[in-house]
Amino acid sequence: MTVTAAEMKPVSLSEVFTGRVEAVIRVALIARVPGYVKPINFKDGSTVAAAGVLVEIEPDSNEATVTYVQIPSWVTEQRLT
Repeated sequence: MTVTAAEMKPVSLSEVFTGRVEAVIRVALIARVPGYVKPINFKDGSTVAAAGVLVEIEPDSNEATVTYVQIPSWVTEQRLT
């Protein structure tokens, strides 16, 4: 049996590996209302929380759409009274 004394040498704290990364879950974002996106609350490729707000629609265009959709019910109510 041979015994050797320990010696100090520099050690690399990181390694470089070549490979490919793929998302576990992919999500397609589809607009359900017309309008302009104001802020985008995520970065491409980042992990997001379930039921989190990813984008917001500009309030002016969103309110105009809601008003447009509500007009037929308002007109119907006026005709009934």
